[in-house]
Amino acid sequence: GGAISISAAAISNAGTITTAGTKPNGSGGGGSGGTVYLYADGTIDNSGTVSTAGGTFGSSTNSGGNGRVKLSGSSVSNTGAVIGTQ
Repeated sequence: GGAISISAAAISNAGTITTAGTKPNGSGGGGSGGTVYLYADGTIDNSGTVSTAGGTFGSSTNSGGNGRVKLSGSSVSNTGAVIGTQ
């Protein structure tokens, strides 16, 4: 799936950060999930939305991978939404 990785001294998000999962491969396996990584030496302040989508199901019963979000900073304030969907 799509991936976003941001590294900075501090991160403030009041908007929307979104990644999508991928479609299944041709042999029926599920698609991979989207990923958002936010790394800060200082504070991460999220008052917006961070969302990821999982990969879609394959032609068999193979499910897609889950979406992933990681917020890593010396402190993390989340008054917004962090959403991961399958």
